[in-house]
Amino acid sequence: MNKESTLGIYLHIPFCLCKCFYCDFCSQSADRHTRDAYIQMLVREIGQAEQDARKVDSLFIGGGTPSLLDGREVEELLTALRQKYSFAEDLEFSVEANPATVTREKAADYLSLGVNRVSIGVQSMQDGELRALGRLHTSADAVECVEIFRAAGADNLNIDLMYGIPNQTTASFADTLQRLLALTPEHLSAYSLILEEGTVLDGQKDTLLLPSEEDERAMYDALCEITAKKGYRHYEISNYAKKGYECRHNLRYWQRADYRGFGLAAHSCIGGVRLAHTESLADYLTGAYAQYEVESLTQRDMDAERIMLGLRTKNGVSERTLFKVAGENKRPFVERCVENGYLERKDGRLCPTDDGLYVSSGILKGILPDWFFHK
Repeated sequence: MNKESTLGIYLHIPFCLCKCFYCDFCSQSADRHTRDAYIQMLVREIGQAEQDARKVDSLFIGGGTPSLLDGREVEELLTALRQKYSFAEDLEFSVEANPATVTREKAADYLSLGVNRVSIGVQSMQDGELRALGRLHTSADAVECVEIFRAAGADNLNIDLMYGIPNQTTASFADTLQRLLALTPEHLSAYSLILEEGTVLDGQKDTLLLPSEEDERAMYDALCEITAKKGYRHYEISNYAKKGYECRHNLRYWQRADYRGFGLAAHSCIGGVRLAHTESLADYLTGAYAQYEVESLTQRDMDAERIMLGLRTKNGVSERTLFKVAGENKRPFVERCVENGYLERKDGRLCPTDDGLYVSSGILKGILPDWFFHK
């Protein structure tokens, strides 16, 4: 089933027990009444969506903390979706989970409802680093969370981790990585900490003890080397997977395939048109959830985006397409990237190496036309 004949769906659950110190996502704490009202409005929004005859082959419930939901709430959302959409037999159904909110009952309920991929936000296996990030769970909780989902029958687990954390060292990161890989996840997502404007950590940036650029690069190098030895393929800028466990839903974004988002701050991209929801919970709860157009992409925009997104994956882009879009004047820069080991040629494609993915922003600025960055 090709991506043009399928659709991805994203549901946003904007609630957390509390906001992590680094988080700038659309999320907040809320009482049970507000959560119930939100679920009912989300069901209503799904019910009023336009019909789409395409099979849904990826469904992703993200947040926030989706694992705040119990089985009954997830079932309500699924019932609404099934009344509007047809699911593919091999549907990838992902749910994000926080170790602080997972119970054995929830895990069993999720899997019984068809969840077949769980993404667990661990971030670190050092309790001090977890406290520095504002996480509510401990390293022991993370291990228990994995064990709970395994016992429930989960056979496709992703674990999120971070590097560049305050007070983190190359030794503590190596220990975190070793302990996480000992849990044998099928997929690993690794992100460098960014101090986003308005977050707690951004307000503390003048006093934070952050790893040096050299140490952060050493963490990345260790991550790439050790995961490769353990059989993980670094297939996308932040993601590593065992063979056959690449995240289908995330690949939709990288391949510019259509997806439909529901819920607060959710985005959609349908037929080259980007849509977005309000980020105001008060407005959403009044029924003001209609998506508004953010951007209607021209063919030129879409071609340039294919280059930008492709060069953030190991599959890269067609060399012919790259120069057709970027122009022949970019060839000397591309050749320097190849000579310096940032790009490599494979079957007519230009593919980033691990080194290239680490400096991908610089590569893209050197390749893409100036107008792309000033639209």
